[in-house]
Amino acid sequence: IEDGLYSNSVVDIVEDKYGFIWVANGKSVSRFDGNHFTNYNSFIANDSLQKFGNVNALSFDKSGEKLFIGTALGIFYSSLKNVQFKPISHLVPSVNLPVKRISSILFDDNETCWASTFGYGLVKIDISNNNFESYHLNNPTQENNAWINSIRSMAKDLNDNTVLWLASSGGLIRFNTISNTYKVFV
Repeated sequence: IEDGLYSNSVVDIVEDKYGFIWVANGKSVSRFDGNHFTNYNSFIANDSLQKFGNVNALSFDKSGEKLFIGTALGIFYSSLKNVQFKPISHLVPSVNLPVKRISSILFDDNETCWASTFGYGLVKIDISNNNFESYHLNNPTQENNAWINSIRSMAKDLNDNTVLWLASSGGLIRFNTISNTYKVFV
């Protein structure tokens, strides 16, 4: 905080194509230029500024020109040239995310945004085709599917671009992005 960070609690970090470091910390996103931090903690909705809530995840689209953030209130994005965060529904009108509590975000090679959540499963947002899907996962060996749908992080499989690995409170999940099928490892 003494150096300009909004909070000392850092949960995610990415570097943009211009060399700036972006930090998710507490209820803010901070941009570090090598000397100073600039903090962003609000978004524009209904012509007014509103606070993000907890910021948990950062990711850039394929072009590297837009930063997407996952927060307690959903997904927001901003151009890097003029930083002003907006709900993802401004970019993809069909997205009416009932899902909040975003824990991680990543983009695949097809410009599809994948978001994991705390308690609500997996979300797929096809930005170029203005399409949205939500996947509530089920593990028949567990009584409570809330654990399997509390996905903390995700990673693309380096050998198979159709596979996402999901780290959940109910086990490790191998999710096929083409067939939308998955296997749970416990």
